[in-house]
Amino acid sequence: MNIKAYVFLFVIVTAAIIFKDDSRILIAKRHHYWEFPGGRLEEDESMEDCIVREIKEELCLDIIPVKKFCIEKDNEIELHVFIAKYAGGELKLNFHQAAKWVKIGDLKNYKFLPLDERVVKKLIASQAFNNKAD
Repeated sequence: MNIKAYVFLFVIVTAAIIFKDDSRILIAKRHHYWEFPGGRLEEDESMEDCIVREIKEELCLDIIPVKKFCIEKDNEIELHVFIAKYAGGELKLNFHQAAKWVKIGDLKNYKFLPLDERVVKKLIASQAFNNKAD
């Protein structure tokens, strides 16, 4: 009997929902799609350290990770999404074509990558829930 073993390895990626104030977050555009900025986890690096490093490298911004918001997966990527606070720096586009500070309710007006689109839906739903709780 011939048995084949398959090992599914995910690329672990972090992304940040960066709040500049209570109502605006940063989105960035790369290759015709908008995304929550971030990048690949390096060996022996915590997820929080990864997202801080990636945002500094890609956008020259300082952030403070506050909490993990969600994890989204597809066949290749495991995306760990953090809520973060803007902590300083001047926005510079090192890898993206554009970046914008937008209100959560306006996210539906942008074309996101598939995993990020799932995050958008969760973020809008959580905002609606929070508004009802007030």
